[in-house]
Amino acid sequence: MDTHEVNGRDNVARNQMSVAAFGMNIVAGQERAGGGEPFRAIDPVSGSYVGSDFHAATEKDIADAVDLAVQVYNNALLTPGITVPILNTVAHFLEDWAKVILETCTGETGLSIPRLESELARTSDQLRFLARIAERGERLDAVIDQGDPEGMYPELRKVRLPIGPIAVFGASNFPLAFSVLGGDTASALAAGCPVIMKAHPAHPATSELCGRLMANAVAKCGLEPGWFSLLQGNGSSVGTQLVQEEGIKAVAFTGSLQGGRALFDIASRRLNPIPVFAEMGSLNPVFLTKASIRNRGGQIAQELAQSISGSAGQLCTKPGLIFLPEGQEGDFLENDLANAFVARPAGHLLTQTIYDTLAAQFNQTSLIDGVDTLVQQTQTSNDPGLMIPGRLFRTTITNFRTHPELQSEHFGPSAIIVTCPESEFRTIPELLEGSLTGTIFFESDESELVSELLGELIHKVGRVIGNGVPMGVRVARGMSHGGPYPATTSVRDTSVGSAAIDRFLRPVTYQNIPNELLPLSLRDNNPLGIVRQINSHLTTDSIEI
Repeated sequence: MDTHEVNGRDNVARNQMSVAAFGMNIVAGQERAGGGEPFRAIDPVSGSYVGSDFHAATEKDIADAVDLAVQVYNNALLTPGITVPILNTVAHFLEDWAKVILETCTGETGLSIPRLESELARTSDQLRFLARIAERGERLDAVIDQGDPEGMYPELRKVRLPIGPIAVFGASNFPLAFSVLGGDTASALAAGCPVIMKAHPAHPATSELCGRLMANAVAKCGLEPGWFSLLQGNGSSVGTQLVQEEGIKAVAFTGSLQGGRALFDIASRRLNPIPVFAEMGSLNPVFLTKASIRNRGGQIAQELAQSISGSAGQLCTKPGLIFLPEGQEGDFLENDLANAFVARPAGHLLTQTIYDTLAAQFNQTSLIDGVDTLVQQTQTSNDPGLMIPGRLFRTTITNFRTHPELQSEHFGPSAIIVTCPESEFRTIPELLEGSLTGTIFFESDESELVSELLGELIHKVGRVIGNGVPMGVRVARGMSHGGPYPATTSVRDTSVGSAAIDRFLRPVTYQNIPNELLPLSLRDNNPLGIVRQINSHLTTDSIEI
C-alpha cells in the first residue's frame, strides 16, 4: 500500500500545501492509495473523464481512521474549544488556495467559477462563524444548580459534551459548502468531535485538495492527526463499513432520500444504534394569492423561474410545487412563469445518476392521468454533456390528491403547478410530506388567509418564507435548515447555523462532584469565561466559595 505522511518532510514537493490531487485517501494525516477498481470524475459539460484515477479506501483504511479518531476524542473529551484553531486555520488555507481549488472544482462539476467563488466565501465564513460559537461556549448549555445548605437537594451541574467520531458524507451539489470543509464537518469539529469524511465520487479531486488543507490545518495547530480523515469510494461499500464501525457515534449526510434512508437503516441495525442526521431532499411548496399575482405577478414569475432552473434545479430549497389560485390570476401567473422558464438556458446535471433518475421521472410524470407538460426548455441536439431540458408540469388539486407519486422530488430543473381554489389553500398542507421550506406570496391586507395557511404549513416545514423564494440558506443563529421526514431524519435539528453544533453534543450531569474533578466549563472559577446558568440566572461570574 502506498502510504505517505501529508506533512512529512520527505513528501514536501508533493504535499507541502500542494494544490494538486494524486488520487489519494488521507487517513489521519497519511496518504493512502486505497484499493479496488479505479474511478474518475466526469465533467458534466463535456461528458468526459477528468483528473486522476481514485481507488476506494480499504477496510483497513476505514478501521484505522476510526480507531485514531476514537483515540483523539478520548484524549480531548473534557477540553472544549481545542478544535477552534483548526476551523480558523483551514478557513485561511481555503482562501489562500482558492484559485486552484476553484479550477479543479469547475472541471469536475461544471459549476461556474462565479458560483463556486460565492460558495467558497460561504464555506470560509461558515468555518469562522462556527469557530466563534465554539470559542464562546454558546452551545455547551452549562448549568449549575447549587444545593441547599441543609442538604435536602443535591448540587447539579450539567454541560453538553461531544458524542464522539462523526461520519460525514459529502454532497454532490455543493462541493465546498456541504462537502469536505462544509457545515457538517465544521459543526462536528466545533462540537469537539473528530470527523471521518466520505468524499463524494462526483468531485474526488476537489475533495482531496480540501482534505489536504484540513490535514495541514490540524498539523499546524499542533493536534493529533486523528481529528480528520478523508475516505474515497465510488460505491456504497465504503460508506456502509464506515457507518457500521462501532467507533462512529453519528452520521451527517446531505443527498437523496434513497441514500439517506439506506444509511439510516444501517445505523439502526447496529448493535448500538446511532443517530443519522440526513437531509434528503424537499419539495418546498409555494403558495400565491390572487392579490399578490395582480400586484406583482410578473416579478414573482421571474423569481420563481430563476429559482426553479438556477443551478439546473439541483438545490435542496428549489421550489418543486407551485400552488396557484384557480381563475384569471392563476392563468396569468402560469403563462408568465412558463415564458420566464423557457427563456432561461438549460443547465447540466452533476452526475450520471441524477441525469438517469430525472429522465425516468420526467417520463413517468408525463404519463400520469391529468398531468400536462406545460412547457419544456430547449436544448441543442449535439450537447455531449449531462443536460436535460427542464420541464414545468401542470395539474389540478383534485388530481394531486389522488396521485401521491406527484410528491416525489424531481431533483433538477422542474416543478409541478397545481391549481386550487384560493379558499382551499389552508387544506393543502395536510396533504404534503415534510419539506425544508414553505413559501407564501401575499399582500399586507390578507392577514386572515395567510394566518390560517401559516398555521397549517408550520407542521410540515422547517422554515416559512413570506414574499420571497426559499433560495439562499443564511449561516446564522436564527437559521433552521431541517424539516419533517422525508426532508430529514431528525426533525429536531438543523444542518445550518449555530444550532447545527447541537447534533454532536449530549448532556451530562455531575451530581455532588468535587470542583477539581469537574470539566473546566463547570468549575467554580469559570476558567473558560463562558456564559452559564447559575441558579436560573445567566452570568459569566465565578461562584464565590
